[in-house]
Amino acid sequence: MKKEETIDRNLILGALPQAIQRRLMESSKRIKLRVGDILNEPGDRQNLTIFPETGVISVINTMREGKAIEVATIGREGMSGVPSLL
Repeated sequence: MKKEETIDRNLILGALPQAIQRRLMESSKRIKLRVGDILNEPGDRQNLTIFPETGVISVINTMREGKAIEVATIGREGMSGVPSLL
């Protein structure tokens, strides 16, 4: 499956003008994530921008007492890793 054939699986990428989509695809690569993959540890700099095509990314915050809570869910309508774009 070619990148150009599936770019609209993510709604943000699909909404971009074709010229910008092509430019982004030239400098990006598709990765497969598995359930339970950890994208960043607390305190790490985000060095990837991820545009999910399927599934969801859970953003987990660990509280001072050690309990974890999901603070965001990112699906194909969004993206993860805004700091890596800046």
